[in-house]
Amino acid sequence: MVMSTRPVLLLAVLLAWISSHGALAALPPEIHHGIDLSLDPATGNMKVRDTFQWAGRGPIKFRLAGWLKVTRASIDGQNREIRQQDGYWYVPGNGPPGREVTLTISGGLPPLNDQPGARAGNAGFSGRAGSYLPMAEPWIAYVDVPWIRFRLQVSVPAAYRAVATGRLISEETRDGRYTATFEADYPTEYPTVFAGEYVVNELMSDGVRLRTYFPERSVSLAEEYLRQAAAYIAQYSRRIGAYPYTEFHVIAAPIPVGLGFPGATYVSARILHLPFMRGRSLAHEIMHNWWGNAVGIDFMNGNWAEGLTTYLADYALAETQGPDAAREMRLRWLQSFAAVPPELDVPVLRFVSKTHDRAQAIGYSKVAFIFHMLRREIGDAAFDSGLREFWRANKFRIAGWRDLRAAFEKSAGSDLRWFFEQWINERGAPKVSLESAARTTENGQHLIAFELDQGGRVFRAHVPIVIETASGEVRKSVTMTARRQAFRIPVPSGAVSLRVDPDFNIFRLLLSGEAPTVFRDITLSSATVVAVPSKDKRVATTAAAIGHALLERDMTVISEPGQRAKDRPLLFIGTTSEYDAWRKLEGPGDAPDILARGTGRAWTQPAPNHPGMLIITANSAADLASLARLLPHYRHQSFLVFEGHKVIEKGVWQVTEGPLAYRFQE
Repeated sequence: MVMSTRPVLLLAVLLAWISSHGALAALPPEIHHGIDLSLDPATGNMKVRDTFQWAGRGPIKFRLAGWLKVTRASIDGQNREIRQQDGYWYVPGNGPPGREVTLTISGGLPPLNDQPGARAGNAGFSGRAGSYLPMAEPWIAYVDVPWIRFRLQVSVPAAYRAVATGRLISEETRDGRYTATFEADYPTEYPTVFAGEYVVNELMSDGVRLRTYFPERSVSLAEEYLRQAAAYIAQYSRRIGAYPYTEFHVIAAPIPVGLGFPGATYVSARILHLPFMRGRSLAHEIMHNWWGNAVGIDFMNGNWAEGLTTYLADYALAETQGPDAAREMRLRWLQSFAAVPPELDVPVLRFVSKTHDRAQAIGYSKVAFIFHMLRREIGDAAFDSGLREFWRANKFRIAGWRDLRAAFEKSAGSDLRWFFEQWINERGAPKVSLESAARTTENGQHLIAFELDQGGRVFRAHVPIVIETASGEVRKSVTMTARRQAFRIPVPSGAVSLRVDPDFNIFRLLLSGEAPTVFRDITLSSATVVAVPSKDKRVATTAAAIGHALLERDMTVISEPGQRAKDRPLLFIGTTSEYDAWRKLEGPGDAPDILARGTGRAWTQPAPNHPGMLIITANSAADLASLARLLPHYRHQSFLVFEGHKVIEKGVWQVTEGPLAYRFQE
């Protein structure tokens, strides 16, 4: 599951507003909503009283979810007629700005739908397992401005607990009802409400209220979530600036989602127990409270927040594990981008949100790598100073790449136009190759002479060079500003080997043989063909579902060997016996010994002069079905072994020195 932080409607409203008004340094004056909500999670019945000041002179115009209706409207205490047209509700009449509008809204939340394919995260629902009121389906008057201020009182039967975005002002249980009041006295997105039969645990940490809203079966996990959340908030506050909200809630969801909101995250109850949820995922969502929540995103000029959050949360955790873990994450980012077909590559400025795996490779992986290169360009101290400057200047405002550049130029004391124009405005990446290398001497000085070529469009790139000599390692950096350049580096003694960017510190296209083949190399290719040879309807149906989940697009499907052009990648999905029959005719070879056990397995199998294969097999139709939900979460692996629903073996194939390494002859 990939965490998402922006429901669809909010994105649409922000895009529409910025398109009409230009990239804003600050948001327009916010509307204040006073909201009373009564909800019965068991039935979905709800009633809302929404009061706000109308800033316009003409008719009141707003949106509501289709399952709600306005039963009464008044302006300055006088009842008014209501009508609907073209997806909007209208209260006719002209008048001066500042009129007080009060709406009575009622309806029934749709029942919970946790089946695959449901619009998880964007659709409201209700049921005994939980209720969810997102503003992707507006449940108060949604006027087309991106941020508001609000005070919300929500009431539910006493068996339930309700929580909303905003600061918790009060809560009580009386006369068979639980009532809580929340307030946002700062600019923020419209409120989202969550309710369920939750057990609430709380920890106060440096003035921040941390809570978990978990079902009874997950209560044992609460203490660790609270402890980890407190640690992350303290760590990020020291690096960036004070946490912008007074609360952070981890709320269990009865649907398969991982969503972020100001001061809250809504996570599938089924995966709360997984270690990565309390680690990387929790850190990522907490970091979003700085970037994307308190500092809004100028979507018309690209979404910088996902990449910056990935770098400061996910990558920072990898750095704490050591240089090998950090190197592995950078390699993963490069592998993700390398799998994007050139015709689908776009500049970073075009990335708005993760709609598919290819968009993630650009908006998360590439952007995170850009921040890594910026940090190396200006130094750690200037980088962190730039983060704090960007935060100070843009808290509770909309910001874009120009604001980021201004902050980092101020902290670095240098002009970074070339850096931002090259990496943000242009698509692609350099493809650095080592064309020649030789040892030489000059006036008694040992030298290494070598040539680099970056192919295609020329990028300005600081390329790390590592030379192993008889007396130790020499690390240097050379700057490429032309397609092909010659360099000479003095060394203290005779050189043994030369390696170009061995730790993957520049964003570039990987060369063949540099990195192991992983699932994503096959699934992101637009040329991949899916082989489903099974005559068993259950196997064929499951295989098709797995293919769609992995490729995220329409598929070219074949059922017989020989139906595929040999220059196209192959994704094989079937039973073990079906694969045995297939390989005898197609010839991809035996599975590696490490895959001999388990009820299911998946592995990549590169071959000479072949674009690669991803093979997914299971012992039976039922075993294949058990893989379907898990496989999309392991795109960076080269092999997996399953025992039922559990992964019992995983890994990445080892590679030898690639084409950017040269070992000198003795």
